[in-house]
Amino acid sequence: MLKKKGRLNEQEALKIMKDIVSGLIHIAEGGFIHRDMKLANIFMNEGKALIADFGFAKKHRGLPEKERYNVGSPLYMSPEALKRNIYSIKNDIWSIGIMFYELLHG
Repeated sequence: MLKKKGRLNEQEALKIMKDIVSGLIHIAEGGFIHRDMKLANIFMNEGKALIADFGFAKKHRGLPEKERYNVGSPLYMSPEALKRNIYSIKNDIWSIGIMFYELLHG
């Protein structure tokens, strides 16, 4: 798990984010959305950041989908997911933005 070590410098944060974005692109190209992107679901292996915990992942058909209930971690959820239970790849992108902020600001 990627532990919060306080602030990372821009170079360190950027390297981790490149790995995460690359992983998310791979997931999305396979037609899936993760729906629980957060730092606790990022593991480091030999200096490379890897996405883990696919318990809430779902095959996606491209259009935002409404669920009956929320999934994910509220602090990382986009407004449409948190308030209306609507999910798409955009939710994962929102969560990655929060992760980047956390890496840079602690």
